[in-house]
Amino acid sequence: MAYQWNGAVMWDTVTLPKVIGNYLKLASPLQWQVLLWMATQGRGQGDAAACAAALGARVTEADCADALAFWVQEGILQEDGQPAAPAPTPTPPQPVEQPASPAKPPVVRPHIDVTKLAQADSGFPLLLQETASRLGKVLSPHEMEKLALLMTERDLPVEVILMAVQYAISQNKRSVSYAVRVADSWADDGIFTIEQVNERLCREKQQEEAGNRLLTLLDTEDLKLTLANKKMIAVWFYDWSLGDALIRLAYDRSQGKKSVIGYMNRLLESWHAHGLLTPEQVLADEDPHKPKTVAAPSGDGGFDMSKYSAMLENHVPTYKRKEEDA
Repeated sequence: MAYQWNGAVMWDTVTLPKVIGNYLKLASPLQWQVLLWMATQGRGQGDAAACAAALGARVTEADCADALAFWVQEGILQEDGQPAAPAPTPTPPQPVEQPASPAKPPVVRPHIDVTKLAQADSGFPLLLQETASRLGKVLSPHEMEKLALLMTERDLPVEVILMAVQYAISQNKRSVSYAVRVADSWADDGIFTIEQVNERLCREKQQEEAGNRLLTLLDTEDLKLTLANKKMIAVWFYDWSLGDALIRLAYDRSQGKKSVIGYMNRLLESWHAHGLLTPEQVLADEDPHKPKTVAAPSGDGGFDMSKYSAMLENHVPTYKRKEEDA
């Protein structure tokens, strides 16, 4: 999909030198953020203190000063009172040629003699009997061979394959092909035991419940949740234990975004990483007038000699006898 400028907002444009396009891979995200602040809010002028106040509490004045110094060094910015210097053109990084990987041969599954397998492994006849009984049909030779490949090629135990058959039935997919696809996906993800299958199914149920819980919380029918969306939402509710009010705030700030759930996830991930668990904490953190707290260093460059000495005084060494070492 291609994109273009939104003409409705281009009446108020910001001009940037074309040369900054050479820095797409060289400048850091913070350096780009500082440059955009200079171009928009600063209107081409500003200092590190004003920049830090505008970008939020997590960006310090020293961070902004370093970013501004980078653009000065590259000739994009200049210090007040200094003559303009031509901007050097940076040398873009040269792509590293990767050796061409050999083409993978097509996967050809071997033919399985189901009769011999039934004679060699007593679990295989049980698998065929239980599968036919649960699906209510007589299995074809091709379906028997598919089940046999799950045992011989994917190393799945009979009980796990039967769980895949039961899962297919629960999804109203009463076919061996669907059950085989489910079992194959489990094997691809390293799921080979009943416990691992139960954990996967519980997680999937949790994701479905999380999606329904979000729709109820937001009281909206506009959101169409995908499987990937439900995985994100389950993390919000069950892994991070985020409150409803914080999730509502993220939803309100995501209005108008192309991917509402994706934008909400970026907001909530950032807030959770910085310990902001309520809307009040988020708003306080975003307050540009909030004083920045700097942890005071300990006595000796961060190393507390008094605590270390006390630890040594209280330490009683123990020694093993020779016969204990044997």
